[in-house]
Amino acid sequence: MKNISLAILAHVDAGKTTLNECLLFHGGIIRKMGRVDHQDSFLDFDRMEKERGITIYSKMANFKYQDTVFYLVDTPGHNDFSSEMERSLQVVDVAVLVISGLDGVQSHSLTIFKLLEYYHIPTFIFVNKMDIALKSKAELLSEIQKELAETCFDFSDDRLIENIALASEKTWQEYEKSGQISQATVTRKIAERVIFPVYFGSALKNEGVDKLLAGLDKYTDKKNYPPELGLKFFKVNYQEDGTRICFCKVTGGTLKVKDKINQEDKVDQIRLYNGQKYDLIPSAQAGMIVGLKGLNTVMAYDVIGEGEIKKPTLNAYMTYKVSYPENTDSNYLLKQLQMLSQEDSAIKISYHQQLKELRLSLMGKIQIEVVENTIFERTGIRIKLEKGSVLFKETIAREVSGYGHYEPVKHYAEVHLKLEPLERGKGLEFESAVSNDILASSWQKLILTQLQEKQHPGVLCGSAITDIRITLINGRAHHKHTEGGDFREAAYRAVRQGLKMTESILLEPFYDFRINVKNEHLSKVLYDLETVDATFTVEPADQDLMLIAGSGPIRKMQNYQDRLLALTSATGRIILTLKGYDICLEQDEIVEQTGYDSETDPDNPTGSVFCSHGAGFYVPYDYVKQYLHIRPEKDDDFETIYSSTTRSTITEAELKRVVETAAGRNRKDKQIVARKRVDDSEAFSRTKIVPKVKKPYLLIVDGYNLMHSYRDNSALLNFDGARDKVINEVASYAGYRNFKAVVVFDAYKTEETVSRRFKSETMEIVYTRANQTADSYIEKMVHQNKDKYDIIVVSSDFALQNMVLGEGAIRKSSREFMLELKKLTEKARQYLK
Repeated sequence: MKNISLAILAHVDAGKTTLNECLLFHGGIIRKMGRVDHQDSFLDFDRMEKERGITIYSKMANFKYQDTVFYLVDTPGHNDFSSEMERSLQVVDVAVLVISGLDGVQSHSLTIFKLLEYYHIPTFIFVNKMDIALKSKAELLSEIQKELAETCFDFSDDRLIENIALASEKTWQEYEKSGQISQATVTRKIAERVIFPVYFGSALKNEGVDKLLAGLDKYTDKKNYPPELGLKFFKVNYQEDGTRICFCKVTGGTLKVKDKINQEDKVDQIRLYNGQKYDLIPSAQAGMIVGLKGLNTVMAYDVIGEGEIKKPTLNAYMTYKVSYPENTDSNYLLKQLQMLSQEDSAIKISYHQQLKELRLSLMGKIQIEVVENTIFERTGIRIKLEKGSVLFKETIAREVSGYGHYEPVKHYAEVHLKLEPLERGKGLEFESAVSNDILASSWQKLILTQLQEKQHPGVLCGSAITDIRITLINGRAHHKHTEGGDFREAAYRAVRQGLKMTESILLEPFYDFRINVKNEHLSKVLYDLETVDATFTVEPADQDLMLIAGSGPIRKMQNYQDRLLALTSATGRIILTLKGYDICLEQDEIVEQTGYDSETDPDNPTGSVFCSHGAGFYVPYDYVKQYLHIRPEKDDDFETIYSSTTRSTITEAELKRVVETAAGRNRKDKQIVARKRVDDSEAFSRTKIVPKVKKPYLLIVDGYNLMHSYRDNSALLNFDGARDKVINEVASYAGYRNFKAVVVFDAYKTEETVSRRFKSETMEIVYTRANQTADSYIEKMVHQNKDKYDIIVVSSDFALQNMVLGEGAIRKSSREFMLELKKLTEKARQYLK
């Protein structure tokens, strides 16, 4: 006995529900076949399903036929519930695509067939309603082969073996050798989606269904499952009493009641469903589809054990404002909407901060009514979904690096990301290019996980970003103060900062369409398509018919079927399928209409938080790079407000002579005074944000400190030569950087009683007066000029470094300055070559 999970799929009114009734009748589950128009079908038991005559929710049943136990998954056929149908495909072994003999291949039939190809599911085709079909079997088969695949073969055809032989090279070799093709080969080619069996009949009259069942039993193999427990979850359902049931397929081992499938969830019941009813069973074997009670954290698309879930392709592309009565408990309503979102993961809940609106993302009009009715039945609250608009997305035009830093008091994390644009439809990809020597692998995994768990808003309209590869390229943690949440903050800010620093592109959903019109209506249709920004090609189809194939924005092509009928006197035919997202041609207008301001979005800041003197402060996105603690990749001109402390190059003897010669307060060793501790609650205030204003730079160099760094060079042991080199190098650096420069030399190297100054337009050399140190002169100069300039002080004196940092200046050690001079010299040489 083999277990086969079977999905029945179709476009609306193809007779899918009637076929389900017929299958269950043959399997002995029901004694009488129900009908949709009689509202007594076995699987469409929901009140809204009975009233509308369509399937809204996926249902489960099981039955035996000969050597096979079929676990039947009944899926919705309407476009608005396509996401419900797609989720079920994650657990399906084989599918039956139902096509109406009256209507032929419809647009939704094409969508389903593409999905089955995406999930690589073997597909049988049942052409229903042959008792009232307007076309012959040959004509319908020809249409199926043209629209779906050339290797769709009628399995009742006398020439079936010859047709299969031509399907592939291997089948031809087998046929040429023996004149036959084995059942095993046919089964394998069906499983590989090389060939597609086609059966004809009428489910309402129970004609041809037995042949379909026999084919499903004959041409499917028993699956081999691993011995370890495996589960694939595809549906969550809340029953009337609030019981949460999680539906899954057992993909390995045996599941038993009271098994603990993760740290938080234990199985209380295993239910084997047949429509509304179920049997409680002690265990479930591999291949079975069951409902589990007692799981509180599991969601659709979760996997236990081996196996993977493919990314869904059908998502909601419309968003609606949620209106509700003024006296409504909004928290209770939100909880109910979240439960609904768990049942249908395509329903996305969002909140528009600027407009103070709660919004839902849905697939279409019928789903709107279903959501409104479901909430009313469960809560008694009458909500209204209104002002529908398409769901935009955003991407980037070119590669960019994004930087995020999060350092309020007792927290620390810095993250560098690279954002690269991808092809349309690729979604978001995440990877790390950081060595474990730079950032521990545990932190890297945490950052990537946190990046994936959020829907990142763009900076144009606040729409979700897509088609971007996000690569972790650097990061830093603090051994004491870093927590997991710190990296979340830094990573999210890095994404936002990167988006702000590059060009963003607005995307909107597009339809692919195929239109058949008569020649006499062609010009009117082409003109109308141009008005909706469609792109297309035209070619002859048949006799006086023309085929127009192309794509256009859903925003302008909604309900285009009605427009086409009016333009062609009800003779035109259109097939619409969801293409995906492409560039919005009216980006500026849409962005203006949306009114989104990325800088006033409190939940998604674009800037970073840094720390200075025990308090956190906010740095806007366009100044973040100046404050980073890690040098960005490929940035030779990087300058930071922060600098690592380096040991002074002044000798002990020289330092002693300076102290002995100094006067006044400078006779005493300098001490760093500890600042008063700032309370955590007062350490960071977004209301005190002051952007760093761009000012001209003033470079102040402690001359003798830098000079003694040069004196390691034997060619410069001459004192005057070393001093002249300092002056020349600083002058060259200042000229290259377009800085104003001041070089300060201590008085103890001269016998002057007053200070001397040599000044040009961009350069000033100062010799302090007797008994005045360069430190005191620099300290005074920094204090006097800090409001006028962005000041950089070059010195390896630790006390001086801390003093100027307290005044808001940039500190740079002599060694750092020399290394930078060396790089600039190399650049100049390369340029002269």
